[in-house]
Amino acid sequence: MRSVLIFNYLVIFFSFSVYAHQIKKTSSVHVSKDTTTYYVLATNGLNYRDKPWGKVLGKFKPLTKVKIVERTGNFSTIKVNSNPVEGEWVGIKTTKKSEKVYVFDGFLVQRKKRDASKIYDFQSYHIKKPEQYFGFIPLTDDASLYEYKTGEIIRKEFLGKNEAKRNTITGNYRKIFLFQLGIRETDFIYIYRYFNNQILKIQVKELAIIADPNPYGVSDDIDAGEYIIGFSLRGKIAAKETGAYYRSLVAIGSQNPFQKGGLKPLIWKRVDKNKYSKETVEIITSLEKNKEGTADVFEFHYNKYTYFLRVDKNKRRYFQDPSITIVFDGKVVKTLMMGGGEGSSPTPLTFGDSKQYLMQWTGILLKNRNPVIFGLSFQSFGCEGIHFLNEKEKSMYVLCDNRH
Repeated sequence: MRSVLIFNYLVIFFSFSVYAHQIKKTSSVHVSKDTTTYYVLATNGLNYRDKPWGKVLGKFKPLTKVKIVERTGNFSTIKVNSNPVEGEWVGIKTTKKSEKVYVFDGFLVQRKKRDASKIYDFQSYHIKKPEQYFGFIPLTDDASLYEYKTGEIIRKEFLGKNEAKRNTITGNYRKIFLFQLGIRETDFIYIYRYFNNQILKIQVKELAIIADPNPYGVSDDIDAGEYIIGFSLRGKIAAKETGAYYRSLVAIGSQNPFQKGGLKPLIWKRVDKNKYSKETVEIITSLEKNKEGTADVFEFHYNKYTYFLRVDKNKRRYFQDPSITIVFDGKVVKTLMMGGGEGSSPTPLTFGDSKQYLMQWTGILLKNRNPVIFGLSFQSFGCEGIHFLNEKEKSMYVLCDNRH
């Protein structure tokens, strides 16, 4: 009886061990009609075998293109950098004439179409010797980067208990990083200095990618997420010229999305009620009233839009929390606050014939898109918003990786 119990215990233990490693296994094998092209997302390559869990025949390089020709029904979960990755053992081919081999499809992904409308911030990074600042385009605020469970982008010597320090993303790490973002080496970055109406175009393959530890501190056991990663513009924009590019907007892709010459700075003049319709005068009057006092109202015009700036008189600081109301055809289409949130403060205003500041801008920023308004607030914790005048279009936010 005792030997029977021991045998049963061993059977149970063995079964548990197998299922702890291999979550699900079925004998359902079928030929796949999937015509999708998949890419190997494994920084150090992916082993291919003669059968599931079988003999290793070789290794595919990162981003090798494959087609799935058989699904084995053999499902497993493995750990990659302590993260569980689920998948199925599948039969694949690299070409129609190549032999079928087997891989774990947790490392196979599709190439996703890139959202070309994303706008990035222009920043800088510091070199101590000699004391210089060079342009930097942060990319780690892009949500596309976090949709994948495999593919390392930081070398292990800069992770874990090792010292966190600036490093350059090269080789397979660079290939994986750009793939995850949907960026190709043949794409361009377009740096739009809208305040000077100038666009600088640089091909991606000409730029280094650097990773800097979070300047606000990292953990004792650092992981890749604690690095800010982006394009270095060292060698493309001189250190002495870097300051002239601050506030520029950046796009990445095969074509320039910016509409050159489509923007105007908002320069405010005191409102003149006499030239407006009854409906618009009512809007102005409502803006002048305030539960705690009164407000000054200023105006600006762009095409058929009229912008009304309201500044409360009773505030200790004259420029605290102004608001902008945009009117089209006698109706309010949008109201925006300048500042007003935690870590947010309004940008300086420009009045009359002055050319000082020129912080708020409006007009056509992107080709074949509706007019926008932006440059309303300084953000300590978030990123700047670009707001479409068309109320049906959602605001978009500059990707700036403003982490703390």
